[in-house]
Order: sequence, then C-alpha cells, then structure tokens
Amino acid sequence: MMVRMKESVLRETRASTPRSRRHRALVVVVTLIALLGIGAGGAFALGIVPSPFRADPVPTLAPSPTATPSVPAPTVSPTSTPPAPTTAAPDFSAPTPTVPLTCAELGAAVDLASLMSDPVEGSPTLFRPEDAALRQAGVLSCQWSSAEFSIVQLDVATDPSAGLTDVADGLQNGAASLDVGDASMVSCEQLSAGCSASIVSGSYWVNIHYQGANVYPETGPALLQGAGRSLIDALAEQPTPLQSWTMPPTTWSPVTECSALETSVPMATILQSPLVVGPAPLNPGSENGIQRTQPDSYACRWSVPDGETPADGEVSALTVQVAPGARWAYPATSGAGIEPIAVDGAQDAGLECQSAGGAAQCWLNVLTDDSWLQLGYGDGFSPGQGQLLVAAAEAILAAHG
Repeated sequence: MMVRMKESVLRETRASTPRSRRHRALVVVVTLIALLGIGAGGAFALGIVPSPFRADPVPTLAPSPTATPSVPAPTVSPTSTPPAPTTAAPDFSAPTPTVPLTCAELGAAVDLASLMSDPVEGSPTLFRPEDAALRQAGVLSCQWSSAEFSIVQLDVATDPSAGLTDVADGLQNGAASLDVGDASMVSCEQLSAGCSASIVSGSYWVNIHYQGANVYPETGPALLQGAGRSLIDALAEQPTPLQSWTMPPTTWSPVTECSALETSVPMATILQSPLVVGPAPLNPGSENGIQRTQPDSYACRWSVPDGETPADGEVSALTVQVAPGARWAYPATSGAGIEPIAVDGAQDAGLECQSAGGAAQCWLNVLTDDSWLQLGYGDGFSPGQGQLLVAAAEAILAAHG
C-alpha cells in the first residue's frame, strides 16, 4: 500500500508541475522519502529516484578446461633379422704375369734370330706344383728352341729387391758384371755350353739362360749383353707392373719349413725303406735366382743319405711339392695316363704314369684344400709302388690336419 501511495504522489506531481519547476518536485520527493522513512537505496530500488547510469552485466567467466598434454602412443618397431653376410666364392682362375708384355713381344725385342736359327716358342708346362707357384708369383716364363738344340730360357719377375741380392751374391762368387741396367752379372759353364745372366732394371728382374753348340765363355757374355739391353729397353716402355694375383684362402698358406710336412709315423716306415731320412729342402740344382726365390711353395725331399745304398726294390727318395691355392693348375684326373685313386683326407687324387727309357715312372697328384700336392715326381716310382705314394700322402694330410 505504501508503494502504491508513493507511485500516486509521483504521478500527480509530474503531471501538475511544469518542466521549469521540476526541481521543486524533486524537493518534495526527497521530503516525502524522509517522511516515509526509506533510504536512498530503497528509493532507487523502488524507482522513485532514477539512476544516473546503467550498469552493464558482469560476464561470468567459465573456467577454462585444463589442457591435457597429448602423449603419443609408443611405436612398436617390428623385430627384423639382419641378413646373413655373404661370402664371395673363391676365384680359382689362372693367374696372369705381372709383366705387361708377352713372350712374343720380348722375343721380338731380343732379336732371337741373332741367337739361333728358326726359333720356336715353347708352350709353358705345368708338370710340377712349383711351376704353378712361379706363375702365381707373377713371373713371366718364356722359352725358345731351334733344330740345332739351341735354347733361350727367359724369366721376368717384378721383385727388384730380390734381384739385387741375387746379383750381389753372384758377383761375390766369381760372376762378372754384364754392365746392363741398374745391376747385372753373367756366368758361363764349360760343360753345359751355356751362359746365364741376371739383370735388374727399374721394377723388373730378368734371368736369361742361353745354351747351344756355339755358346762359349768367350762369346756368350757379349751375346747376352746385347740381348739384355734390348729386353731392358722394351720393359722400360712399360715401367708399371700389373696387379699381382690374390691366392684363395687355404690352410697350406703361409708356407713354412719342410718340418711342417713331417708325419707322426716315420716316412721310412711308410715307404718300407729303412734308410730314408728327411724331410729337407729340395736342392735347387740348375734353377736360376727367380726360380729359387719367387715361388711360394713347399719343395721337400726324403732320401737315402749319400754313401748309403738301399736294398733292391726299396725307395731311394720321395720328393713332395705343395703349391698353395693352385687348384686352377691341378691336373684333371680324367686326363690320359692318369688313374683316379682314393686318398683319405683329399678332395681328389690321381696316379699319373709315363714311360721313360722303356720303364714307367709314376707320381701322385693330390688336391687338398684347393691346393696342389704332388708326391714322387722324378723319383722313379713304378706302377706297383703307387700304394706307397697313397700311404705317404695320407700321412702328410693327417699330420697337416
């Protein structure tokens, strides 16, 4: 009721009071408020006194959601098995010389026609493992012959250091200087009617042997001097040797002393020849410096000592050679005159026999760990003694392991 009375008074006052006197009405209102006993706050609340400003609503801020860091799910890598390493197959191809010239080119440089009539170049032979080992060492071996039995043997190696040692040893033992290349020597033999020279020049070491009916100590050195200078000039045009051959892996390399071939059972017992002793290094005989030093091979011998005489039918000597890694040169057991034969511990084996002077002589070729083992070459074993060679080979292989 009080509110309605206040609103009525206000309406009447506004309607009856001119605009110019409204301030008087305000005084009346204030007085009325005081009489009614309400405060200014109540007057504002009842709308009796207009508010001088409008308050904007205060926005209510909703709490921001707490961001949860995104944790990536662990990536599970599939377990992969590394590929097994591959091993390249061994290369059993025939080696080539490290000398970048052929026998025909060197023969043309020497002018063989001045040394013999109608020279014929011989084909290289591989009768023995040491022949194969010589080629594996990069040595170029050449030979020419003629109808009057003249022979020129030429070996060229790319080991000048060993060549200098060979020349120095020869000069100390009575050889004469040939005055060719960096160092040289020459020696002649009366009985063999031949002369030999050793020459070192640049990267090359040359051995020449010249033998024939017209070769004498008085004339041979001059002939070899001319041939040697021609050879050196030809080699000087190719001063860089070719790459050397790489031996396939084998348990027969590196080569050690002949004692490595000793057997648990004495070889004298195996060969049924009680006087046989050894093994000892094979006497190089007439081999030149290159043939003695360059092959990486075993050349060993069991033999009856000088002054001793074996009984009839007993073995007097056994020569054993091994060329490590020389599978490429191993004689095929399907060849003529070769009988395949079983040897315990060997990859392959064959008994080879040839007739010489009406009597057959035999030797045994064995393939072992991709290496060529040969027993009995030149020792005069008969076909009936082939099993002795087999027994000796099996004992050597067993000792080698």
